[in-house]
Amino acid sequence: MVSYATLLSEQTISEDMKWISLAPSYDFSLFPIGFINDEYYFQTNKDAPNSKVAKIKLDWSKARQVKKFTELQDRPQVIDVIPEREDALMQTFSGPYLTAGNNILIIYVEDGSNVLHLFSAETGKVIQQIIPHEKGTVTEVLVTRSRESFTLSLQTWDTPNKIFELKWDGYQFDTTTVSVSQIKGTNPDDFVIEELHATSKDGTLVPYFITYRKGTNRNGKSPAWLHAYGAFGEVDKFYYKPNYFDFLRSYDGYFIWGTPRGGGDQTGGWHEAAQGLEKQKTFDDIIAIAEELINQNFTSAGNIILEGVSVGGTAMGAVMNQATDLFGVVLMTRAPLDIFQLETRSSIGSGVAEEFGGVNTPEGFDAVMAWSPLQNLDPDKPYPAVLLIPAQNDERAPPSSNYKFIAQLQYDHPSYSKPMLLYVAQNDRRVRADLLAGSTQLCLIEQSLGISRRKS
Repeated sequence: MVSYATLLSEQTISEDMKWISLAPSYDFSLFPIGFINDEYYFQTNKDAPNSKVAKIKLDWSKARQVKKFTELQDRPQVIDVIPEREDALMQTFSGPYLTAGNNILIIYVEDGSNVLHLFSAETGKVIQQIIPHEKGTVTEVLVTRSRESFTLSLQTWDTPNKIFELKWDGYQFDTTTVSVSQIKGTNPDDFVIEELHATSKDGTLVPYFITYRKGTNRNGKSPAWLHAYGAFGEVDKFYYKPNYFDFLRSYDGYFIWGTPRGGGDQTGGWHEAAQGLEKQKTFDDIIAIAEELINQNFTSAGNIILEGVSVGGTAMGAVMNQATDLFGVVLMTRAPLDIFQLETRSSIGSGVAEEFGGVNTPEGFDAVMAWSPLQNLDPDKPYPAVLLIPAQNDERAPPSSNYKFIAQLQYDHPSYSKPMLLYVAQNDRRVRADLLAGSTQLCLIEQSLGISRRKS
């Protein structure tokens, strides 16, 4: 990220302002945290794939007026404040935040869950862990202008929202629970979550988290809903979604959060291991989880529901082609299913080439051709039930690839007994598609797997 700074207190906003250089080239990322005196604090990946906090001392004596910012090429010293952790990924889309006492609140990803720590900006040492007993996803942090207090919103897989207020007492933040959303007729204590591991094709141990109602009969006959994302270094788990929890409490089944390589669950290297020409490892990991669910007698082949959203749905399309017999239902919402179209004709094409392989190079073309969902549909395979829910106005995941995908499936299997369906969400590309997905998915699951809701 290219960055420059100016001092507003000693000059008028005009074209004659004087500037200094912070980062004159795109050598590393630089996400602002704030200023303490003449020191600028920021989060960066400079020599730190899992990110760290650093600072630059602002030397205003070097400020000068220029016609173009490119004339400023000074590279000030970057001083590490909070070093990179090898065992955890520092979130980039949420925080860090500058708080009272010149402290910095950081959200890490540890084993797929958000964990919050308060650090001293002066020493870089941990002062306290915030809400240490909560396991979930931070959805919002609001810091007051005084920085003496902030509110924190958190989702967990069984609770839609928890809100906490934190106030500075001069030494640390005291935490008060403001509200906890309750799901009528349920008790979170009735459910458990376990972390288990599957062995992928190359021997890598892949974590997954399985949730279920206490007392569920482990007889190999239960339905199992496997959700995963596995791309862009993102973490996609432990959040509340009505249809996920409804399935879990209503069908005596299992819900599984997968953590395949390509995601960010196990630090930055977890992402890079299944990026570009290595993308196949994401699919190998998901297949390994599905096979392990069967081996451990949680479920059986044909009773697994495979589901993903956005490029998580892309992964599910690839996995469905490669291990068709494992799954009973495959659900893909807003999923790009033609990677060639995604990279060359969508609004985000140039941004996804590095992630998926780059179809404009010979080696990238061959790698993507080997797994791109549309190009690998097989007329001789007995596919599971399929439901696609693209969004009409989604320029990032154009619905046209879904049209082609379902048309090809139906053409290849004209007399097939299992549903092969598509529903196009109108208007808003994201929200409406996700809302529609819930009840529609559960209806398809009931019909395809021959299951019904429990009575209590």
